[in-house]
Amino acid sequence: MATPYIREGTAENFARPVRENSRRGLVMVDCWSPAEDPSLDQREILARRAEVHAGQFLLVTVTTDREPSLSREYGVRGISSFKLFRHGKVVEEVRGMHSLADYRKTLERHLCSEGDQVRVAAAQAWQAGDTDRQPEAQRLLLTDDYVGCLDAVIGILRRDLRWDGDRARRALLAVFDTLGADHELVRPCRSELFRQVH
Repeated sequence: MATPYIREGTAENFARPVRENSRRGLVMVDCWSPAEDPSLDQREILARRAEVHAGQFLLVTVTTDREPSLSREYGVRGISSFKLFRHGKVVEEVRGMHSLADYRKTLERHLCSEGDQVRVAAAQAWQAGDTDRQPEAQRLLLTDDYVGCLDAVIGILRRDLRWDGDRARRALLAVFDTLGADHELVRPCRSELFRQVH
């Protein structure tokens, strides 16, 4: 079942796919057991959602039977449950089997911030080899060089506030979304963006 959008989570590798990737976007952790039919059904539904959304979130599957320490650490009280992570923290937990419409609604509440849209578009262009038209700021965003990205975007905005259909401002908002409103890099850049706009 491994695809670019689905990973197997273990106690040894949990930090990288979940904690680190949730700083860039939404990560869903599906807690399941091969011995339980409802959790198998949920696993299939969530895997289909991951493929349909094609990179808008990362699905990490945790087999609770094989990972009891991970299940204890994250308070998994039953299978057929999943947790959504953003910025390294659980932002929502859903227990029990639900309808397909309920799964979609839950995802829609957390997907597609402006920052996510910019990152997905930049990643798709990068994977397609379209590096010539990629502004330096988007390359820096994809490599998690947030200081470099913020400097590049502020420089672009000082020269042309509406550069390339507002792409520079959107890249700046993507970094804000990734780092979180309270991050020390965000406050001064928000002030600079305000000065540029007004």
